[in-house]
Amino acid sequence: MLKIESIVIDGIEVKFKLYPALVLENNIRWKEGIIEFHPTKKSIEDNSWQEELKTYFRKNKDFCLNYSGEAIDIKNKHFYLFGEKINFEIIEKINEFIFNCEKIDVLEKSFNSLKLLERFIKNFCEQRLFRYLIYRTTELENLLKVEKRNKIILKKFNSYWGRNSFTQNTIEYASRLFPFSQEIIDSIIYHELVHCFFPHHKKDFWNKLYNYVSKEKYELYSNKLYFGVFN
Repeated sequence: MLKIESIVIDGIEVKFKLYPALVLENNIRWKEGIIEFHPTKKSIEDNSWQEELKTYFRKNKDFCLNYSGEAIDIKNKHFYLFGEKINFEIIEKINEFIFNCEKIDVLEKSFNSLKLLERFIKNFCEQRLFRYLIYRTTELENLLKVEKRNKIILKKFNSYWGRNSFTQNTIEYASRLFPFSQEIIDSIIYHELVHCFFPHHKKDFWNKLYNYVSKEKYELYSNKLYFGVFN
């Protein structure tokens, strides 16, 4: 397992992981608050990888610095739902954890372990997300004049935010959308509904999508999804 290292860029401590030089082109990505750098052998030898890492951070600085963290943070006693940070209380007793969260009207609910408590919060958030997706998708189907109504399914996607199986009138959404703001979630709903008209990502698709979500906002929301900025 690679250790997490840090580098100071413009006075800011930035965490990163440097992978073995096994690729033909430098590859940099953001994952859970850490920059993961897959360098070429040449960039290691001439030490140019550091400048490329700095360039990546500077280009995406605002998103990196506003990374929201974990969607459900048991240690720090908060979770995110629709872009809102919701705090809660845990009272620890012998073999028991008492959960209190006035924001969601849950008081003195008992759990045998923190893992079960986290699962409860996750299920609660996913249920709220599912209800919103059903309501909002139907509303936007009417706005876009989609001919056939779509069945909505929530799935544990790791590489997709949504997928339109237009031949089956089904739209699948990622369950990990729940911490993001409704505006960000809406951009995904619009994206999938436009696929009801264009089953591709060619010019016609983007032209229609940008009638409902401006290109500037869509790119902003896409970056927030990628970098984990919930609101």
